[in-house]
Amino acid sequence: MNKSILVVEGEKKLREQYRNELQDVGYSVITAGSGKKALHRLKNEPVDLIVADLVLPDGAGFAYLQEFMAVRRKVKVVINTEHSAYRTDFHSWAADAFLTKSSDLSELKNTIYCVLYPKHPSKPPDKFSSSQYVLSE
Repeated sequence: MNKSILVVEGEKKLREQYRNELQDVGYSVITAGSGKKALHRLKNEPVDLIVADLVLPDGAGFAYLQEFMAVRRKVKVVINTEHSAYRTDFHSWAADAFLTKSSDLSELKNTIYCVLYPKHPSKPPDKFSSSQYVLSE
């Protein structure tokens, strides 16, 4: 796949789980445990897509989301948070997708695939381990 994903997640176990699962399906994955670290990585490494939580140890994720977009205007963003109420906040509209965290990462992987490959078939490759169809254009 050769696409690079930056995972911004304050919880170390989740960050590692996301990295491992996304690497298993062929993505290059870099991680950051805070918004500040994410900004540094975004400025210094190639990134095609950001998976970001909105609750970070060093500040509000929406503020960092705006900074991410300022640094790399065309980067794709998937918000992945526990707090579904954030979906109605107009700041979340800047993201390409909004997900509520789940222990099953199929939806996250499917969403990433659809955001990165919008012209491809609506079903990701079998290695994504999901029988669900995903959003199409």
